[in-house]
Amino acid sequence: MRNRPLLLLTRPAAQSARMAAMAREQFGAQLDILEAPLARVVPRPFSAVAKGTSLIATSENAVHTAAEGGVDFTDRVTWCVGPRTAQAARLRGANVRTGAGDAAALAAMIDVGPLCWLRGVDAAFDIAKSLNERGLDTDIRITYAIEPLDFATNDRQSIAQAPQVIAPVMSVRSAKRLAQALGPDLSHVQIAAISQQVADAWPHPKTRCAIARLPTADAVLNAIHGLLP
Repeated sequence: MRNRPLLLLTRPAAQSARMAAMAREQFGAQLDILEAPLARVVPRPFSAVAKGTSLIATSENAVHTAAEGGVDFTDRVTWCVGPRTAQAARLRGANVRTGAGDAAALAAMIDVGPLCWLRGVDAAFDIAKSLNERGLDTDIRITYAIEPLDFATNDRQSIAQAPQVIAPVMSVRSAKRLAQALGPDLSHVQIAAISQQVADAWPHPKTRCAIARLPTADAVLNAIHGLLP
């Protein structure tokens, strides 16, 4: 039986590993950490992006899968939704413009085309529609999909035995996916949501919830302090 709260990390493997390292640095021995991804990134084939076209990236997954699929970021203006995506694009040589973590706010910043939006199958806000309505020619390349996973048996046992489970939740879809995977017994589960919208998407209103002050992984981890005993 665990005596410490369990930090449950369910993002795809690379993001969960990075958040685990950040959490160890910030919380030390205050928490146990379980990396149990409920999704994985699956690259998809896509057509080439014309030279001279500026790029829009709304996730680091889009940057990585686009680059692996042949997109050359070198010196290309690339509008990035937040700092983590910007870092991924910068490492690929892009000329980065960084938003504050919100796709709608990023769209409002963009003032010149032509553009190509690199994205996954699912998107909460239609940047291309917004920009095209403003007369900025914007194409789309879907470079990846998110494939759902389930908890392994050992992970389920760890979750059930923990006295308190704290789960960072980074999107509306991941909120729904996590709630479904956990099942009906949520009496010892709390969530740290990246935004009010994500908190509102959590289908169990009695769950204790902390909301990050900014839409970043760092801010989500900071919000966890308010959930600790």
